[in-house]
Amino acid sequence: MIKPCNKFVNNSPRKQFLHLISEVMEVAWSLAKGDYAAASEEVVDIQVSCATLLACMGLTTRDRARLEREVWMKNSKRRYYDKE
Repeated sequence: MIKPCNKFVNNSPRKQFLHLISEVMEVAWSLAKGDYAAASEEVVDIQVSCATLLACMGLTTRDRARLEREVWMKNSKRRYYDKE
């Protein structure tokens, strides 16, 4: 389960967003080196950073779960999960 980092939930949303961008850059660097194991780990760091950003914006675990369901339903209606 992806959870926000409690250590950083009091960051401003802007500061946490900048951290998220740094995690994206780490994925880019790992992919450029062909290190898929490191890139995979960094992708999970992005997920954690996103959960932390939502917490910095005041969303609770319940809020995040509701939004995840809503986005899943929206994407499902768009058939994004269908196999081709």
